Amino acid sequence: MPMLHLNRYGGPPKLHSAVESTFSAVWNAAGAERGLLPLSWHLAGPWSGAHFAASAAGHPAQHRREIVESWIVQLGLVDEMDPLTEPLLRCGDEMVWTGSVDGVTFQLTYPAEGTTWPSSPGEAAVPAL
Repeated sequence: MPMLHLNRYGGPPKLHSAVESTFSAVWNAAGAERGLLPLSWHLAGPWSGAHFAASAAGHPAQHRREIVESWIVQLGLVDEMDPLTEPLLRCGDEMVWTGSVDGVTFQLTYPAEGTTWPSSPGEAAVPAL
């Protein structure tokens, strides 16, 4: 029986939560084989232009950028980068890297410079002093 969770948009439980849990486990297992730390994976929203999105939110803030950059390299996103587009953009308090490999688009995020991230859910991110 698939695990059903409240979807992150506040609606009723959805089967996509079970799908997200499954591919998150698969991505992280594949990453572990390459020496990568796990990321928090989810299906990207239809408005984002990406298929999969991930962040290193479960890791200490000072290591998140390095963890995400390791995934970017291992996924081959650097090799497939379109030189006419900017793959890394600041969106609020996050840096968002968007790239595609074999027609699959990923968005990976980490804290922007000068942002102190919360240590637990529910706390707000604040600019570093």
